[in-house]
Amino acid sequence: MNILTSINNIDFKWTTSTPPINIDDMVVVVDNQSPPLAWRLGRVVELLPGSDGHVRVVRVLTRAGTITRPVVKLVPLPSVIINNKYTSERTLCAMA
Repeated sequence: MNILTSINNIDFKWTTSTPPINIDDMVVVVDNQSPPLAWRLGRVVELLPGSDGHVRVVRVLTRAGTITRPVVKLVPLPSVIINNKYTSERTLCAMA
């Protein structure tokens, strides 16, 4: 009986929301064809909302150019706000 109650609690994925991706967010672009250490870094330059208004696809500027990727294939990097500008933690450490 414990197995049935644990299976019932698996649906939490769609009941909790994650923070949305915004323009200028730094992301790692997941690529199933290469190892994680070879994944590219990029900056979100455009949000492409669907007909329901939810953003599921974005355009990302990488070193190789601009690519279009689904949000589920992106890993947002943490950032902090300094003087109303988003800054990565690496830049913050360099400023100290």
